[in-house]
Amino acid sequence: MGYAAGMRIAALTGLACLVLLLPACSGDTKIQIIGGGGTGTVLLSMVPSDPTPAEGSIVSLTVTIMDADSVVSTPFRIRYDPARTEFVDGMVGSFLSSNGGNVSFLTGTDPTNPGVVTVGIAILSPGPTDPVSGAGELCTLRFEILPGAAAGGGLTLQPFNVQVYKPGLELVPSTFGPLTLNPVP
Repeated sequence: MGYAAGMRIAALTGLACLVLLLPACSGDTKIQIIGGGGTGTVLLSMVPSDPTPAEGSIVSLTVTIMDADSVVSTPFRIRYDPARTEFVDGMVGSFLSSNGGNVSFLTGTDPTNPGVVTVGIAILSPGPTDPVSGAGELCTLRFEILPGAAAGGGLTLQPFNVQVYKPGLELVPSTFGPLTLNPVP
């Protein structure tokens, strides 16, 4: 398993921590806590269904959010290698609807800009206690690992144009790092 493929965001005794799963020489997994929360920065991450997907398989990436405070929208884009993987579809997670609001979820690719998926998630109509705070699943994105993908080594999915908004379109600082999958034949 590659280092980036093992990244997880987890809650530990009420604090946000970046947890890195490191492969040990014996094949076991070690857990290393990298940092703590409380910075005022919203943390987003991608958790793969399989960090070493086989060529021809579909891998699901669950996009999670942590340390959110009064969030109403989280649009972002992900860049990927279109010669090695293909975006299949996406499904909204439960985080933004957890307070009862109606959520809009859109995904799309642009044929003039291959290798980029755009994701838009926003609360459209308020629920009884909008906006949303805490941690949870924003969405799940599915990618097909194309034949020959393993020959290129690690396959990186790089988030960009990440925006997290509070009501009134107040932009919130956020961190959303890349994920590297290690395809196998």
